[in-house]
Amino acid sequence: MKQRKIDPSVILIIVMVIVAIVFSVLLFLQVRKDRITQYAESNATIPVLFTLSRGEKLLVSQIIVIHTESKRLGIFEIPYNMGLILSELGRVDRVSIIYEEQGPEAFRSRLESFYAFEIPFRFNLDLDGLSIVSDLIGGVPLEIANAIDVQDEGRFIRIPNGDVVLDGQKSLPFLEYIGLEDAPGDRSERQFSFSKGFFRQLGRQISLLQTPEAESILLRNLESNLDLENFLNLLTLFQDLDYDSVVTQRILGSERIVQTPEGEIPLLFPHFEGQLARDSFQQTISSLALSPNLETDLRTLRVEILNGTRVTGLARRTRDLLSNYGVQVISFGNAEDQNTEFTQVIYHTSEEAGQKIAELIRGQSLIPGSGTNPEKADVTIILGRDFDGWYVREGR
Repeated sequence: MKQRKIDPSVILIIVMVIVAIVFSVLLFLQVRKDRITQYAESNATIPVLFTLSRGEKLLVSQIIVIHTESKRLGIFEIPYNMGLILSELGRVDRVSIIYEEQGPEAFRSRLESFYAFEIPFRFNLDLDGLSIVSDLIGGVPLEIANAIDVQDEGRFIRIPNGDVVLDGQKSLPFLEYIGLEDAPGDRSERQFSFSKGFFRQLGRQISLLQTPEAESILLRNLESNLDLENFLNLLTLFQDLDYDSVVTQRILGSERIVQTPEGEIPLLFPHFEGQLARDSFQQTISSLALSPNLETDLRTLRVEILNGTRVTGLARRTRDLLSNYGVQVISFGNAEDQNTEFTQVIYHTSEEAGQKIAELIRGQSLIPGSGTNPEKADVTIILGRDFDGWYVREGR
């Protein structure tokens, strides 16, 4: 019997269809699996919103920024009681209420709007889940400066100072504890310290976390806009970070009592309507690209501020401005001459230190010091009439 020949054009069509299907499947898997890798290919920094909650109540909120080239990490606190005009709710209230009333995605979008910066990824742990995950990874290693030994709401909290490893049971009171003698920022520093230790341990234990048993625990306790495979891809980035040069930053502002649906509560309103927070956020992210050995870290600089004008409170406001960048303002007050025309930045240790401070306030007059400074400052700023409380104005 004569065999029927298959039309070559049909074979070609079949091959093309098979190739198209295989390509589509591979493309789908690539997009699905490698969101973190793809983002890193076009962005040197990977921003992630990290939150801790108890039920629907938000307790800790931080933006973490990983610089994939320098291997440095930045952690930025979003205060629970940061006050903003929330147009989506039609009122002034704490920003965390967005999380509690509209959910984590709406909260992430609100922070993107505040910072004018893309924050594509997020993950949240309930405090009970945090306790479970902390035990899973063998505890959270921390260096604690001051021991905690108090009775709080009927329970004893005892955490020694020095190098300690907090298990899940001790992690929660450490994060929630508010000491009667706490200085502003003490609780923030505890949360920064915990996050740093937590992320480091997640990176160290990545092999354990990729086991089926650990993945099952993560699935039950993790809430994220990343699937588990992408979340584990994110955690692999925590392995090689330089945890000795982590940069932390909290938002500074003025507290005011505001009437909200919860009653009268103190809200922290960022200085300069949030513009200072945005500027310092961008400036700090840019600094992550540099090796700590190749830059003068703003957080190591000691600055003295003197008001050379008759504008009341100018030195105090400038202190708040520089503190938002992490600069150590060791003293502020009035200069001997109250009629200073042009702002002066005087460096006592290195010209680079003076340049760093001058860049922050756009100062043009950089002057070497005499070599003696009773305040032991690296830099002295004498504010002139050309300083508007934020920057030195040009043309003066």
